[in-house]
Amino acid sequence: PGAARQPFLSGDFSFSVFPTAKLTMTATASVLSNRYDGTGNELRVLSNSTAVINRFWTYHLGTGRVSPAMDVNYRVTNWLGVHAEYRYTSRFIENNLVRTGTTNSRDFNSVRNHLNMGTVGFRLKPVRALSVQLDSTTGRDNGPLTPVSAARFHNLRGRVDYRVKKMKLGATYRQMYNL
Repeated sequence: PGAARQPFLSGDFSFSVFPTAKLTMTATASVLSNRYDGTGNELRVLSNSTAVINRFWTYHLGTGRVSPAMDVNYRVTNWLGVHAEYRYTSRFIENNLVRTGTTNSRDFNSVRNHLNMGTVGFRLKPVRALSVQLDSTTGRDNGPLTPVSAARFHNLRGRVDYRVKKMKLGATYRQMYNL
């Protein structure tokens, strides 16, 4: 028998300003917190009555992140636009277990890291039915979660869309380099 609770919090905020007809600046923030807290009790009496095991467990598992970003879009002409974005993310993972009673132990594990990313790119619309978008992202993580997680990475993305009346054709490309 035991008791547990799971508090959860999530939220997003976005604010845009339009200083000119061609310039858009957007600030966003995202927050997430997901936790599991609980207790448990174990009581065992062996059939030969030589040992009684009485343990009390307390555990806490939590993940969370805070991620603000700033995005700037500028339409140079009707057929050319450029954009840039900076995003910072602070993340944590906690996994703590405490056992008391007949046997005692503690297991505290936590990981906290910070991710910085920057993106630049452009959009082309050479003819009315065709649009092309290309961008590149570079990021650094000061403490990746696993040995194979990307600590320093570079992404290349491309998208082509062709639309005529009720038909739309599209293609995307994405390449991720773990530097």
